[in-house]
Amino acid sequence: MDPAVIAAVKEKLSAFDIHTATYQQVDAHAITADILVPKAIRPGRRPVIVSFHGGYLITGTSLFPGYFLPWILDLALEHSAVLVRPNYRKLPESTGREILEGLARFWTWFRGGLGAAVEAATAGAVEADEARTLLIGHSAGAYLAVQSAITQPEGTFRAIIAGYGMLDMKSPWFTTHFEKHPLGRPMLPPSVVDDHLASMKPGQTVSAVTPPLRLDLALATLQYGRYPEMLGSDKAAYPMEMLDTVTSFPPLFIYHGEDDSAVEVRQTEAFVETFGRLVPRGKLLVRYERGDHGFDAPVGLGAPWLREGLDFLQGEWLG
Repeated sequence: MDPAVIAAVKEKLSAFDIHTATYQQVDAHAITADILVPKAIRPGRRPVIVSFHGGYLITGTSLFPGYFLPWILDLALEHSAVLVRPNYRKLPESTGREILEGLARFWTWFRGGLGAAVEAATAGAVEADEARTLLIGHSAGAYLAVQSAITQPEGTFRAIIAGYGMLDMKSPWFTTHFEKHPLGRPMLPPSVVDDHLASMKPGQTVSAVTPPLRLDLALATLQYGRYPEMLGSDKAAYPMEMLDTVTSFPPLFIYHGEDDSAVEVRQTEAFVETFGRLVPRGKLLVRYERGDHGFDAPVGLGAPWLREGLDFLQGEWLG
């Protein structure tokens, strides 16, 4: 990511008080969520944004500035909203099923524990209005956002933003052995994956990794088509396959860069086509823009395509 964007994220983070809560304990491993409360937040009941970070489901951590889009921070400040950034279980130490179990634990904590955490952090001046929650995810985070919409009860959140998501996990993009690196870099040896798998300890859990750690592992997993091996065969781990179980879906703003070299734009195209067929009453806005993975990192809230999407959801979120 552009160093200027990382600097912008760090500067914007200074406008928040950050509190960390544990929402799941796996043996001795604590899985946490960071709660960002604007220092100038208006007292009373405030809306909530939940934002899942990316990292190919293998790397990344909630506050890593390289995977944090500045406009999300601006949106929280604009609406004086509480912003929650969860960490989550990572491949390959956890299977797709275990990642989803952890996701369910997060939402259970969210409904029962976020309010108390915010009230304690603000000495009772602020109440998190969980009934007005906007869910945002990018790349691997979009996978988790869509999986949340599929698995959580209606009304858990009011609207979703999904950017350049890993959504069609049985597509050739994630199952094929590439002849050359899809990101234009040299191919990594398959031993990057094999050696890591051999080194894992039984029962080990990983939930927060600061890049560039494990980025080679993520890229090699993509290069050699090994995501199905890591996710497992459970249908629940594949959001495209789970759409046929959906009876309702929150309003969705979904977008992708047309030149994405990390997660092909076809991921979103395929999801949109399937969504339209299986969830015909779903409220959906789709935008494709010129740019590579993370093309929205330098944009502000005034970018026309982003503003259109935010306006599309704002009434749903805040109404």
